[in-house]
Amino acid sequence: MQKYLCRMEIDYQALFEKSPGLFLVLDPELKIVTVTDAYLAATMTSRESIVSKNIFDVFPDNPNDADADGVNKLKISLQNVISLKVPDNMPIQKYDIKKSEHEFEERYWSPYNLPILDKAGNVTLIIHSVEDVTSIIQSRRLETLQKDENISLNNQNKLKSQEIYEHIRQKDEVNLELKRTNAVLEEKTRLLELSNEDLALFAETAAHDIKAPFRSIGGHLEIIFKKVKNLNDESINQSIESIRKGRERISLLLDDLLTFARVSRSAEGAVKIDLNKLLQEVTANLEYSITEKKAQIRYPHNMPVITGTYFQVLQLFQNLIGNALKFCEDVPVIEVSFADTGTQIEFAIKDNGIGIEKDYFEKIFDPFQRLHGVDAYAGTGLGLAICKRIVDQHGGSIRVSSDKNGTTFYFSLPL
Repeated sequence: MQKYLCRMEIDYQALFEKSPGLFLVLDPELKIVTVTDAYLAATMTSRESIVSKNIFDVFPDNPNDADADGVNKLKISLQNVISLKVPDNMPIQKYDIKKSEHEFEERYWSPYNLPILDKAGNVTLIIHSVEDVTSIIQSRRLETLQKDENISLNNQNKLKSQEIYEHIRQKDEVNLELKRTNAVLEEKTRLLELSNEDLALFAETAAHDIKAPFRSIGGHLEIIFKKVKNLNDESINQSIESIRKGRERISLLLDDLLTFARVSRSAEGAVKIDLNKLLQEVTANLEYSITEKKAQIRYPHNMPVITGTYFQVLQLFQNLIGNALKFCEDVPVIEVSFADTGTQIEFAIKDNGIGIEKDYFEKIFDPFQRLHGVDAYAGTGLGLAICKRIVDQHGGSIRVSSDKNGTTFYFSLPL
C-alpha cells in the first residue's frame, strides 16, 4: 500500500507546468490540454484564456501581414504528426503573437511536434514545443543593416556562412535539449501509467475481497432481523430499515468499484460486436425497470457492427439507458440513434427525463459526482465515470446536452 501512496504524492501536472521549456500539450482535435508557465510568458497569454480551446483560435495569423503563413504551416505539421504518428521538426517560422485586439508583435519560432501514443498505437496527445529565436533573427538583421555598404562580397559570404554555422549549432543544441526533455516526459508518462495500473488492480482486489465477508455479514443481519421483527418496537424497526438501506448502498458501491477497476485495467481483446444483439441483451438486463415504468426503448433495427471490448460496450449502453430510466418522472421514452462518419460511429441516446443543469455538463463524468441525494435517486456516482472511461479506452469521446425536455448523451466508438 505504501508504494501506491508514494507515487500519488508526485504532482506531475504541476511538475510539467513549472518546466523551463516552452511546451504546450494538444489533444488529437488540436485543443490545448495543458501548457507550461514559460510558454504562457513567451506568448503573453494566460492559462485560463487558452486551455480547452483550439490552438488556432487563440494563436491566429497576423491579419496585417499579407505573407503570414504560420497557421497553415503548423496545421500541416500537426496533421502529419497525427496521421503518420512520427515527430516533426519544423524549420524556423515567423508567427506573430497577438498583444491586443488590433496589435501583433513580430516573433520567430523553432517548433517541434511530438506525438504521444497509447498501447494500441493511437495518438492521444501531441507535445508542441518551441524555442523563441526572435532575438537571434532580429539581431542578425540589425547587424546586416549596419554593415558598411562597401563590404566585399567575399566578406559578406563569409559572414553569411558564419551565421548559418551559428544557427545550425544553436539548432542542434535546442534539438538535443528537446530530446532530453522528451525522454524525461516519456519516462514520467510510463511511470504514471504503471501507477494507474497498480491503483486499478488494488481497487479491484480490495473491492473483491470486501464483498465476500460483506455477504456473510448480510446473511447474519437477516437472521437477526427475523428474530426482532415481531417485537413491535418502532425504534428497532427504523434502525433495521436504516441498516438494510446502508447495506444495499455499500453493496452497490462495491459492484460499481469492481466495474470501474476492471474497465480501467481490462486486457480483453477487441472483437466485432453486433449492436442489435447487444441492445437485446441490454433490454433483457433492464427488463424489470422497463416493465415497472412501462418504458419505451426505441432503436433502429439496422444497428451497426463495431469493434470493441464486448463487456465494456455492453456496460456503456446499459449504464446510459439505465440512467435514462432512473431519472424520468413520467413514462420514459428512450431513443437510440447513430450516424456513420466513415471512420467511427457517432451515437446518441435521448430521453425525456428531468434534465441536467448546464453547470454540471463536465462534472457528471467525474467519479462519485452526484446531482441528487441518495434518498431521491439510488446510485454511487460512478456510472457516468465508467461510461467515460470505456469511451476513452476505445479512442472515442462523450458529451451531454440537456434542457427541460430531457437529456441526450453523444458518444463515438470505432468501426
